[in-house]
Amino acid sequence: MPIAKAMEEHTLLVWAMNGEPLPFIHGGPLRLVVPGWPGSLSQKWLKRIWIRDREHDGPGMTGLSYRLPVRPLAPGQDGRDVENRIIESMPVRSIVTAPADGSRYPAGTRRIDVRGAAWAGDDAVARVAVTLDGGATWTEAAMTPPRNRYDWTRWQVSLTLPEDGFYEIFARATDSRGRAQPFRAANWNPNGYGCNVMHRVAVTVGPEA
Repeated sequence: MPIAKAMEEHTLLVWAMNGEPLPFIHGGPLRLVVPGWPGSLSQKWLKRIWIRDREHDGPGMTGLSYRLPVRPLAPGQDGRDVENRIIESMPVRSIVTAPADGSRYPAGTRRIDVRGAAWAGDDAVARVAVTLDGGATWTEAAMTPPRNRYDWTRWQVSLTLPEDGFYEIFARATDSRGRAQPFRAANWNPNGYGCNVMHRVAVTVGPEA
């Protein structure tokens, strides 16, 4: 990682968790935690810190590993002969935590509560909106302020259902730089890195057909 990210106050050398020594399975006795960036930087079982004049070129970190194409690729295109960049801050994302996908509500239900979480790499989550009509209309969610820069932003919203039937609920987060989640991934790459399409859950109101 760049030295500036390594020196950030939230980049941690961790040797304890919940008042106890960090368990081996979590990377103990010492590990890095680099929030907002790919998990490949949060190395477990740390033995040394090495300042180098190049990007990581160790096992599993060369070629297309943890890299995105600089210019958009056509789906299915081999990315080995194109210019790539290493992944740094992660793109904005959100998830729906309730209701669960496939939930069924009694006939006549006209309002359901939806909640979830969002995060945005090095940036903040500016807003979250939810749609159940394919994006024709959006309902803004209420957000709980995060406890720190890298905490998940919890959100919730109450949706009105016009009638019984089948609905797909999409959640879209937008970061502090105005970048929002897409319906469809626009940055295709062979390893699927950086995909931040909107999360969707399906619900049905009424009896089974």
